[in-house]
Amino acid sequence: MTHRKQYTSEVEEDEKRRSRRTSENAGNVLVVAEHRRLVSEFEKALRPRYDVWTATSGRQALDIVDNQVDVVAVAPRTTDMDGAEVVARMRERGVEFKAAVVGDEEDGRFEGRVPTPVTGEKIVTSIEGLVESQERRVFRKEFGEDNPVEEDYRSWEESSVRSFAEGGFATFNP
Repeated sequence: MTHRKQYTSEVEEDEKRRSRRTSENAGNVLVVAEHRRLVSEFEKALRPRYDVWTATSGRQALDIVDNQVDVVAVAPRTTDMDGAEVVARMRERGVEFKAAVVGDEEDGRFEGRVPTPVTGEKIVTSIEGLVESQERRVFRKEFGEDNPVEEDYRSWEESSVRSFAEGGFATFNP
């Protein structure tokens, strides 16, 4: 009986997570920064397309995060811990996401960065790239490296690069 109850609760939890995503939502983003103005800039830039959660401390971020976050954008330092520590603790919990640091320093502990000075355009460009790469990673994990959809995507991507290099436009011909 315990096994069935555990399975039921896992199914219910998965349904809750999926219900957070709507057809208009392109992903879930957690923004962690102690400066409210920076957090507001992220919210303003991302809310039209993403579900955005915010935290002003590392501890608050750890309380908020769950497995349904796609990207965590974190300041190099929060009020109670540095950004890399926030990301490391989330990953220790088994949460899978892409992380971006706010700033101009290259840091191998993050998959991306939002360059300063922070603008709405830089935020959207940086986060979109990470969400798309996270979706591809999840898809590969579920369906494997060699699948027809991935092959079609790679083919389209290669033809797009060639077409743009030649000054034309890319079209996808399956």
